Amino acid sequence: MRLVSWLAYIGLCAFLLTGCQPMGDQVPGTSSLHQPIVNGDVERGFEAVGAMTMRARNGVYIGHFCSAVLIAPQWVLTAAHCITGAQEQARELGFRLRPGDMFFMTGPDARANILGAPMASGTFYQIDEFWLHEGYDLNEGQAVSISLNDIAIVRLTDAADAVPFPINRDPIDNLVGQGITYVGYGVSDPDGESGSGEKKSAVLEMGGVSYSAYLTNHNRQGVCFGDSGGPGLANIGGQWRVVGINSSVAGTNPPCLSQSFQARVDAFQTWIDARMGLAPNCGQSDICLCDQACMNNGVCDHARCADGTCRDITECLQNCDRDDGCQFRCLNSGSEAAQTHYYQFSQCLNDRCPEPSTRCIRDRCGNSADLCLPEGFGQEGTASCAELYSCVQRCSDAACAQACFQNGRYASQDQFLALSECQSSACSDLMNDNFARQRCIFETCRPQYLACLPPDDCRMTGGDCPPQFACAAEQWGATYCKETEGLPIGDTCFAGRITCVDGSVCRFGNGGTFCQQNCYQESDCPTGQRCRLYDGSAVEFGQCVGDLECADSDNDAVCDENDCAPQDPQRRPGAAEACNNQLDDDCDGTIDEGCDGCIDADLDGFCSTNDCRDDRADINPGTIERCNDQQDDDCDGRVDEGCGTQSGMPDGGAPNNGGFIVINKRPSASGCAVSTTTGTGSNILLWFLMALSLGFRRPPI
Repeated sequence: MRLVSWLAYIGLCAFLLTGCQPMGDQVPGTSSLHQPIVNGDVERGFEAVGAMTMRARNGVYIGHFCSAVLIAPQWVLTAAHCITGAQEQARELGFRLRPGDMFFMTGPDARANILGAPMASGTFYQIDEFWLHEGYDLNEGQAVSISLNDIAIVRLTDAADAVPFPINRDPIDNLVGQGITYVGYGVSDPDGESGSGEKKSAVLEMGGVSYSAYLTNHNRQGVCFGDSGGPGLANIGGQWRVVGINSSVAGTNPPCLSQSFQARVDAFQTWIDARMGLAPNCGQSDICLCDQACMNNGVCDHARCADGTCRDITECLQNCDRDDGCQFRCLNSGSEAAQTHYYQFSQCLNDRCPEPSTRCIRDRCGNSADLCLPEGFGQEGTASCAELYSCVQRCSDAACAQACFQNGRYASQDQFLALSECQSSACSDLMNDNFARQRCIFETCRPQYLACLPPDDCRMTGGDCPPQFACAAEQWGATYCKETEGLPIGDTCFAGRITCVDGSVCRFGNGGTFCQQNCYQESDCPTGQRCRLYDGSAVEFGQCVGDLECADSDNDAVCDENDCAPQDPQRRPGAAEACNNQLDDDCDGTIDEGCDGCIDADLDGFCSTNDCRDDRADINPGTIERCNDQQDDDCDGRVDEGCGTQSGMPDGGAPNNGGFIVINKRPSASGCAVSTTTGTGSNILLWFLMALSLGFRRPPI
């Protein structure tokens, strides 16, 4: 199997998840739920869930930018990125955001009309002050976990009239697999084009927990842009409690259809209490999830609970296959320092080693590699490109393929990557003709094949190979001495295997497959026989054929009685099967076999029947989904799933739409940052590290 294929063992792509749960018994004060937030109905209940809104200094109502939840008469929880996003939005609009410019609004509709006023009636409560969690920091190189500490608390100037939802103070492990109710003001379609600002609700399954966050499974429906900061609510003992705050979504295209990530409220209860002036004391109870989380100020810091190293994270990720939940747990198992090292290393690979050979990683990312990769990684191996190639073909898992690659000399790795890159990009104009593209790739990439796999240049007529070996031709026009069973000329054999003595190959003949003598010209054949060259062979040679004691109407050296097309010399036993001509070219009783069976035009190890793009070796069921390329890279019917994160920051282009953007390093001209992607078909070694790091560096919905 080709090396690209082993990425299937450690792919990033999100898997299909369980869907929305039916709502349980109705609780007073809530309305009936029919559909989730995306494609959902307007929600008239859950009065304690409101919208974070903004007004400009001239009094113009800009609209909502996030959701939030009332947890006490004068206190509201939302996401930290909502506040920082609103501050950035205000700067783009030309003013510095003060707490008094923001309002918590209760009501079913937070949209603005064209006159700069609310579209519907609602109650607005001015914000007096806000606090972001001290551990929340999105500065470059400082993000230490997905969804970590993405929580903020807001104090209102006056108490709200709605009945608050208390925060959950109990561990939530028992809620995994259960339905959690989400309420927010996000968009109603996954493309983010409509519905933002209207309150909606959904019941979605909790998928897994870490020390400070949990993930939620979507099934083509779920929380989306504008729902950031809104609550995840659980009915515990007949009372709604806030168990989570919406933080981010796994980046899919369309977005919001895979998973979302929430700050775990019970993990922040002491921090919330401290900000509300309730004097928490984590030392007096088992409030903290681990002993070391209890700090001197009485507040739990659950980042201290995770103690894994960067190397632990990468080793854990290798065993995740295509499970976002596993990746979530792996990334959150590392300490703050380990996660920082992980992101820094991944960023180094992205910026400095787009084709990550061991030499590049060692020379340009050495310090991070020492912390994040297996001990001893980076020492130059001894294997040639041919040995590396052969080693990888024998592998059946990622660890084996990685070991093969690492054992190659630096030059060997470069040659291997060059060959893979050529296979991925060559002959794209022939995407509709698999057979022609396959031949084109062999011809176009012949220099790369020969560099990686230096030919023996043996003669097909024999005599150049050692005992137990026979000269064999490859499709890129080179010959190699390969092990053989040594069957003599004339013996029956299995076509497609190297079984015949040197100087012969197993080919179809009259009535079966036999070891037949090779030739370049008539002088290579016994007296009375002629040399008939094979059709479509990259190495020009043929077989010796004699005069037949039978009728041979088309003079193709096959008796008419054994020839399925006695009037067509191109169709006979031993001929190459041409694809898509609806003819039995090789007279084996089947039509276009090898085409519908397994044509692999891009040589990626996947038949065209299972490969959604058999013209590109970097797109197949065994590859990793790459971000933002608008391609279904892993052939699962989804585009860009499991990549990047959609952020909950307000959209500079349309503030009243409550839009969300992808956060990465820098904003684009539109105010929306563009998530980066790494890797092509040639980015083999540690491609999964880059993909995973960028895929889960997810600032918020």
